[in-house]
Amino acid sequence: METIAEKLLHTLTVPFNFGDNQCRVSASIGIARYPVHAKDAPALLKRADSAMYQAKRKGKRQFAHYDPAPEPREENGQLDDIAEKLPENRQAIG
Repeated sequence: METIAEKLLHTLTVPFNFGDNQCRVSASIGIARYPVHAKDAPALLKRADSAMYQAKRKGKRQFAHYDPAPEPREENGQLDDIAEKLPENRQAIG
C-alpha cells in the first residue's frame, strides 16, 4: 500500500500544461482497507476520509492509514472549523 501511495503522490507532483498554463497538483491520501477497517462501502469511505485528514495534518503530499483512535478534531471537524472562525469575544449559550 505504501508503494502505491508514494507513486501516486510522486506522479501528481509532475507539472502539466492546461492550455497556456503550467499546473501543479498535490494530494493527501487516506488509506482504509476492506474488511479490516470496515465491511461496507459507506463506512470504508468514511474511514478513508478520516485517514486523509490525518495525512493532511502531517503536511502536504502525505498519506496515512486509518487509525481507529481518531483525534477529536476528526470526529467534529466541521464544528471545530466553525468554532475557530467565531469572534474571540463569543459567549457560551446554554
